[in-house]
Amino acid sequence: MSASLSGQANTIAKLLAELRLEKPIVVGHSYGGTLALALALNHPESVGSLALIAPLTQLQTEVPPAFRDFVIRSAWLRKLIAWTIATPMGIAASSKILDEVFSPDAAPADFATAAGGLLALRPGHFIAASADLVNVSDDLPAMVQRYPSIRVPVGILFGRHDEILNYQDHGTAMQFLIKGSTVSLVDGGHMLPIVAPDETARWITEFAQRLGRCDHADSAA
Repeated sequence: MSASLSGQANTIAKLLAELRLEKPIVVGHSYGGTLALALALNHPESVGSLALIAPLTQLQTEVPPAFRDFVIRSAWLRKLIAWTIATPMGIAASSKILDEVFSPDAAPADFATAAGGLLALRPGHFIAASADLVNVSDDLPAMVQRYPSIRVPVGILFGRHDEILNYQDHGTAMQFLIKGSTVSLVDGGHMLPIVAPDETARWITEFAQRLGRCDHADSAA
């Protein structure tokens, strides 16, 4: 499968068709929000609405420190690092990275096991994450130009204290690019689905209710 946003969106569109999900509410967090936007742009017939949680919507001039080690354009070098030093480096830096990603909230004590955090140490995850970061920088500028063409309802939830993605740049700015889009702000950082699951679920439910879709809130991304 292609690591490009359009390639991944194609795969999700095929999955939605195979599952016979008609116009689902697509929920995406962080990079998943970017992917949900790509799906709406390239496969508008597959999407009913978008519920985006702390989405990456604009190209950033600087990669957040927690993700800089993943920016490797060479595929062979990416694979070499993944199968040699990536895992021990990830173990050594795990506490610091979690602090950066969750800040100002605290990462749950059982994040590594209960939330699958340890899976991020696999070589395959490193390769995939690196490919995603490289491709998003190539694909996102053209997507931004096409945002005004999105016609499905779009709701965005952001933490006011998100230190990974600024809520003004990636959230409120979208109201000028996608007609009718709404932005809700809550206290918290980037990892709202983990640190504020009830509040996040309530927001999704209320978004679905406003659309009259509460019984059909399917999700992807």
